[in-house]
Amino acid sequence: MKKMRKPGAEETAKATQKTQKRKNLFWFSFMYSFASSAKPLRLLRPVFLSSAFALFLIAPCAHSMPANGSFEHVKQETKASDAWLLDRHGEKLHRLRINSSVRRGDWIALADMSPALREAMVLS
Repeated sequence: MKKMRKPGAEETAKATQKTQKRKNLFWFSFMYSFASSAKPLRLLRPVFLSSAFALFLIAPCAHSMPANGSFEHVKQETKASDAWLLDRHGEKLHRLRINSSVRRGDWIALADMSPALREAMVLS
């Protein structure tokens, strides 16, 4: 049988150094994997900075823009996206879409809307 002997000071120091190297290697690999997983966030940083810069440039301009005007002015300037095809007596024959980029109907009075529709619009 072999006798077990106690390690000397040099062997203990070498074992401690090996353990320390393993710990350092573990932390290095952990931090490297964390940093490499954060690369997409680093790629988005210029996008966030440019959008924040644009916001600070546009906000003062938007604040100084004039209002649309009175209700009557807005109502008068807004045109429906559909037009009516009329016969020679002025009767409506067909509704034709003339603006395909937007859908706007005719202005109607609040009294002409059904009460159920008004309530549904307020509740939504």
